[in-house]
Amino acid sequence: MYKTVEDIEREVWNRYFAEALDNKGQETENKDLWWQISEDDTVDIIYEIFAQRPIEILEAGCGSGGTNFSLAERLNVARIDLLDISENALKYAQKITPPALADITHYTLGSVFEFEPVRQYDLVWNTGLIEHYDKDNIIKIVANMLKCVKKGGVAVIGMPNRKSPAILKAALLGTNFAKKYLPFIKGYRNTTEILYSDNEIKALFENNFDVDVQIKYAGSPLFVGTPKCMVRTVNKMFQKTAFSFLTYFILTERKSYEHQILS
Repeated sequence: MYKTVEDIEREVWNRYFAEALDNKGQETENKDLWWQISEDDTVDIIYEIFAQRPIEILEAGCGSGGTNFSLAERLNVARIDLLDISENALKYAQKITPPALADITHYTLGSVFEFEPVRQYDLVWNTGLIEHYDKDNIIKIVANMLKCVKKGGVAVIGMPNRKSPAILKAALLGTNFAKKYLPFIKGYRNTTEILYSDNEIKALFENNFDVDVQIKYAGSPLFVGTPKCMVRTVNKMFQKTAFSFLTYFILTERKSYEHQILS
């Protein structure tokens, strides 16, 4: 039976978060300084947009959803909606939701391609989603996200930065050569990821949607597992640079896009 990329991603993340629900695997280990820098930088980028203004958030392709809870520590968050194709991801998100946010956090099992929004949000965002799809499908994803954004709101889309050493390592480890001859090297191995350039995706958004696109960077420029002392030192000198782990695209100021709440 033919499997779509989304089918493959659902299986991958259901396995990944099944381990997490058992307190095993990478998700439960990703609490070191390297990962914390990525989350802190992401929170900083979004905080700069909204400051103390009350906001409602949709993460469309949320995974654990954990960064939203960190956002709520700094921002006045009125609502958090988490959408994902992985049932286990949503179960894990529920598990780690802080009690203080339980009443404002909502979980929806569904696809970013088929999701029918019944409300709009100040912030609609995701990280690590679009790089798994071709450009036609990226356009469909972003079109659906933009339908969910309030007038004056923002869509924020993050993807691995292909200039980052960590991403280049993952791409190398994902090759057939590395799988055969370098299985002893630890680290993430690319599967369905496509290494798009920043300018390529920026142009894709600007040419297909009535938006302005700003690029920001987040995370360490070093490899996962680099000694903390090195990560800390390098981050002080090269914070949020073009070689950082993640690229964020901030889509704002839509001039003629129709804002409609779907019923």
